[in-house]
Amino acid sequence: GVYSTQSGGGDGDARITIRGFSQRNVAVMIDGIPVNDMENGWVYWSNWFGLDAVTSNIQVQRGLGASKIAIPSVGGTMNILTRGIGNKAGGSIKQSVGSFGRLRTSLGYNSGKLENGWGYTLAGSYKKGNGFVDETWSEGFFYYAKIQKYLGNHILSLSAMGAPQKHGQRSYKSDIATYDYEYAQSLGITDSVYNHDMNRGIKYNKHWGYLDRWTLDKNGNKIHNLVTLNTKQNYYHKPQFSLRDFWTVNDKFYVSNILYASIGHGGGTRTEGIGEKNGQQNLQEAYNSNVGAGPFGPIIDTEFSDTEYKAGSYLKSSVNNHYWYGGLSTLNYQANDKLAISGGLDMRYYKGEHYSEIYDLLGGDYAVSTDNINQLSAVKRVGDKIGYHNDGIVKWSGVFSQAEYSNGMLSAFFNVSGSNSAYKRIDYFKKKDDSQYASTDWKWIRGYTVKTGANLNLDEYNNVFFNTGYISKAPKFNNIYTNSNTLQAYIRNEKVKAIEGGYSYRSSLFSANVNAYYTAWENKPAYINETIGGIRYSDVVPMNALHKGVEIDLSYKFNQKLSLEGLLSLGDWRWTSGGEAILLDYDNNAPSAELGHTNSDTLRYDADGVHVGDAAQTQYGISFRYEPTS
Repeated sequence: GVYSTQSGGGDGDARITIRGFSQRNVAVMIDGIPVNDMENGWVYWSNWFGLDAVTSNIQVQRGLGASKIAIPSVGGTMNILTRGIGNKAGGSIKQSVGSFGRLRTSLGYNSGKLENGWGYTLAGSYKKGNGFVDETWSEGFFYYAKIQKYLGNHILSLSAMGAPQKHGQRSYKSDIATYDYEYAQSLGITDSVYNHDMNRGIKYNKHWGYLDRWTLDKNGNKIHNLVTLNTKQNYYHKPQFSLRDFWTVNDKFYVSNILYASIGHGGGTRTEGIGEKNGQQNLQEAYNSNVGAGPFGPIIDTEFSDTEYKAGSYLKSSVNNHYWYGGLSTLNYQANDKLAISGGLDMRYYKGEHYSEIYDLLGGDYAVSTDNINQLSAVKRVGDKIGYHNDGIVKWSGVFSQAEYSNGMLSAFFNVSGSNSAYKRIDYFKKKDDSQYASTDWKWIRGYTVKTGANLNLDEYNNVFFNTGYISKAPKFNNIYTNSNTLQAYIRNEKVKAIEGGYSYRSSLFSANVNAYYTAWENKPAYINETIGGIRYSDVVPMNALHKGVEIDLSYKFNQKLSLEGLLSLGDWRWTSGGEAILLDYDNNAPSAELGHTNSDTLRYDADGVHVGDAAQTQYGISFRYEPTS
C-alpha cells in the first residue's frame, strides 16, 4: 500500500503515497516533529537528503491506528527516528560512486552514553551528480548534530540539522509521444500534432538550453562564455532546531516536551518570455536581444532609460520562505498492568512569505513590471519582486487523548483528538487600506478525530484486528483564500470515514498478514482549471472519493539460511462525484464572451467512477534472502 516515485526525475523531487493518499494527507515526522508544510501539507524530501546517515529506524503505519498525535492523518503516519544516546557507540565513513557522475561522501559518529551522562551524534554529507534525466544535476550538503545529557530522571536533547541544496528539475507531466512516439501509437494516440521529431526518449527535458554569455572587449571583439543552463532550478535550505526533555516521573508516568523551530529560505526558477527551438529553451535568442544584438536591434525604452537595455525575456524565481515555531507536550500514564492513558498538546505558528523575483536578466539591465500597485518604480533588477507578494499565516493547536487496554489476549484503544486552525493572508501588491497593507481577517476552523480499534490473539499463532474512525479535517490554507484576499466560495471540512481489518499468522517457519481497508473521503478540495484566450481560469471545488483495497505480505523460512518474502497490494481508488466549477482568473474576473467562452463562467465536470491517479493501485513483489554464515 506504500508507493514512492521520483516524479520528474530531479534529485529529491520524490513523493510518497499510502493507500492512494498523497503525502499531503500522510503525517510525516522526524523524531515526532511534524514536517508537512503548514499551508499545503506537502513534504519536500530534498530538504532532508542526508537523514539516512543518522536514521535509527523508520516507523510507517498505514491507515488510522493507535498513533499518539493530534494531526488528522488520512493515509497513515511516518516517523523517522534518529540515533541518540540509546544507540551503541560507533562511526562510519561512506563513499558512494554511481552512474551519471553521482558522488556522495558521508561521515557519521554516535558516542552512545558516556560515563558522565553525556552523549552526542554528529553527521555530515556532501553530494553531487549530473542526473539520469538531461540537466537534472544536483549539489548539496547535509549537517546534523545532537547533544544529549542525563540529568537525574530527565534526558535533555538539543539537535540541529539542515541540508542546503540546489538541483535541476523538469516538469513531470508531458505528452507520451514526446518521449516515445511508437508507444503513444500503441495506446491509440494518433493526433496529427505528434510526429517522429518528438520521439526524444525518457531522459528528455525541455527546460534547458545552451547559452553563450558573450561580451565585447575594448576593441569590439567577442569574449565568449559558453554555459549550459537549466531554467527550472530548485534551491532551498530549511534548518530545523529542537530542544527536548524526556522526564521519567516514576515507573508509571512519563512526560515528553519539545520546542522546535524551522526556518526555510529558497525557491524555484522559471522563464518569462523565452521561447523554444528544436524542443529546448532558446536562451541565445533571448540573450542576444537583451544585449542589443537581436534581429530587431536593442530594446531601449526611453520612458525608463536612455542608455540601458530592457530585458524582454528573463528568468524569475518563485520564492517560498517560512518561519515555523512549535511545541509538543505528551503525557503517558500506566494506570495498571492492563490500562494505559496518554494525552498531548500540539501548538504551532507558521508564517510563509511568497513572492516572485528577478533571477537572471540574461544580459539585460532591467525589466519592467507593473504588478505592484504600491510601487514607486516599475524598473526591476535582479532580486526585485515582481508578479505577486503575499504572506500566509497559520496558527494551529491540537489536543489528543488515548486510552489503551491489554490483557495479553485482547488489546484495544480509543482515541479522541481536536484541532483549531486560524488562517490570515496579507497581500503587499494590493491597494493599501489606511496606509496598511491589504490583509484578511482571521478565519478559524475546527476539526476533530475519533477512532478506535482492537486486536484479538486467537492463540499463539493467529490474531485478528480492526480499526475504525471518523475525521473532520480543516482544509489547507491554499483552499481558504483567493488571490484577491477574499474567502473561497466553497469552504467545508473534509470528512473521512474509515474502517480496516486484518488477520495475521505467525510461526517459526511461516508468517503472513492479510489486511482490507475501506475509506470514504468527502469534500476533498480539487483544483479545476481551464485556459481561455491565454488566461488561466480556475476554481476550488469539493470532490468525493472511495479508497478500498486488500494488502497481503508473507514470509517463509526454508531453513536457517534461506527465506522467501512476498507482497501483494490490490487497490480500487475512484472518484465518486461531479459538479460545477465557477471559473475566475487571478483577479476574480470571469472569462468574457470575446474569448470564445459560451457558457458564462461555469464549467461542468464529472469524475464519478474515474480512478484516482498519482500512484500504483496494483503492486506485487518477491524477494529471497540468503545468509551463508551466522
